[in-house]
Amino acid sequence: MGDIVFSKFNGLLGRVIPKETGLLLRVYPFAFNNDASASCVFQVEAEGANLSEEQMSLLVGAEVDVTVSSNSILIDGLYLQRETVIPADDVTARLVTYDVPDFVDRVSVLEDTWKHTNTERFKARQKLSKISALVEELTRRAIIKSNASEAQKAKQATALRILERMRAELESDKN
Repeated sequence: MGDIVFSKFNGLLGRVIPKETGLLLRVYPFAFNNDASASCVFQVEAEGANLSEEQMSLLVGAEVDVTVSSNSILIDGLYLQRETVIPADDVTARLVTYDVPDFVDRVSVLEDTWKHTNTERFKARQKLSKISALVEELTRRAIIKSNASEAQKAKQATALRILERMRAELESDKN
């Protein structure tokens, strides 16, 4: 695919790679495309451009709108509420395929997400277990009270029905 000039792309700023003669920016689409041959990464090469480490660290991983002209790049950090203009001698942009570092980054993100999800699932299971134990204890106490007298039996019948519904609901989603 040929070079694109005066174009706009929005996505996640994946990498900013300093080069001897300028910068290389890679902007990923919001939805990762598993097709390795798909040209969906917006790559901007800027000769004579420079960006500080601080600016790079603020922008990498952020949702951005990138507007490219022949001699500058405008990066609008959507949620950062900041615009960064990068002047350059010559700017070209094109859609390219993912490269190996892109896939490595993607795997890393998926691994982190899996770890986080697994941790949250463990916490949820612990809470479910505690709530189930509490329902069992309340049921046990309601049964004891209901055995005390006929008046208590009538009063505790409603509580026992509610507790039984709670137990059934808790056990229905255990998998």
